[in-house]
Amino acid sequence: MFDWVGLLIQLAYYYGYVIGVRSFEFDWRTGRVFTRTRSTLYAMAANVTIVIVLGFSLIRKETFFVVFCKMNKLYGSVVFIVVILRTTTGLVILLNQWRLQSQLMIVARKAIQICLTRPQTISISRRRILFKFLNGLLIDILPLLISVAYIDFDKLFPGIFLHFWISTIINLVAAEYFLVILCVRENYHLLNADLKKVIEESKYLSYNPSRRGTYMTRCCALADQLEDIAKRQSQLQSIVGHLSVAVGIETLLSYCCYYVSSLFISYLCYNIFKHEPKVLGLNLRGSILTLAWSIFFHIDAIHLLFMEFHVLDGQQELIRLLNERTLFASAFDARLEESFECLQLQLTRNPLEMHVLHLFPINRNSMWAMYASIVLHSIYIVQYELENFGAS
Repeated sequence: MFDWVGLLIQLAYYYGYVIGVRSFEFDWRTGRVFTRTRSTLYAMAANVTIVIVLGFSLIRKETFFVVFCKMNKLYGSVVFIVVILRTTTGLVILLNQWRLQSQLMIVARKAIQICLTRPQTISISRRRILFKFLNGLLIDILPLLISVAYIDFDKLFPGIFLHFWISTIINLVAAEYFLVILCVRENYHLLNADLKKVIEESKYLSYNPSRRGTYMTRCCALADQLEDIAKRQSQLQSIVGHLSVAVGIETLLSYCCYYVSSLFISYLCYNIFKHEPKVLGLNLRGSILTLAWSIFFHIDAIHLLFMEFHVLDGQQELIRLLNERTLFASAFDARLEESFECLQLQLTRNPLEMHVLHLFPINRNSMWAMYASIVLHSIYIVQYELENFGAS
């Protein structure tokens, strides 16, 4: 059977080299992650090229940002902030691939090894990977079409090229982050399924002990399975911890970009319904493309956010299943009981937490607080527009 999921992952792998976002290589068969002079030199050349193109586009008289002069002042300011945030995010990604190379290599090695140990992780994630690939493809292509819709392509080619390149860098890193989180999420699902089987069999043995030799053998086998579950859970939590360190700054900038772009799209929708697009210096095709890009952009962000929530839910489900051991009979095998206690102590002493540079946690409460703030500030922007540009 044709492995199209593996093909998509390998395409993303080589695509990262082409755009200069990766300075190390993988061995997919063994899980080894290593550096090579060829990949390092190419990544350095690609990064230097981006910096040169950025400098060239800024010193040119007809810079990429001249389009903002044609827009409503407030609208142009919001778009300008979004572009600056995404450009900064792209440059930070390029910087961190060298500054935090060791952390990124650790995450890559551990994630690949887990997928090699549990190959069903990829097979049960086929639809999510395909959805992410198609959505990411649209997020890459639409900004290029939007730029062509508003800007003289011949005069401002360096700016358009730079914007497209940085956009692909950000989206590829987001896709790699998504794949790692998806790997952790699916492995938590497998972990909980294995723990549930162990608990059900342990509960049965506690109430229906068989002959002593058989009973001890089965209890030892269950204790071994619990130790393996504890080891796998520790590996998954280690991946999440290293990932938070490796992409912390990029995650913070991405949240800022999501926040500002949400304000941008709410303001855009308000003005399109209130005025014609021409009032904002827009055309119909550009407005439709901008709205489409924003929809896919936020679908991608929400999809990733819910994957992170599922990882946290997997940890809570693990704790909930362990609490069922209180239903066991009082007389129980000492080694198996000790294995349960060790796993529960491991989860209690080292709880799984996801955060952004320790500034705020990633959880549902933070998400709802952010969306409430977006709604509030969208109202403020509309009020400001009515007070200062209402007559226009």
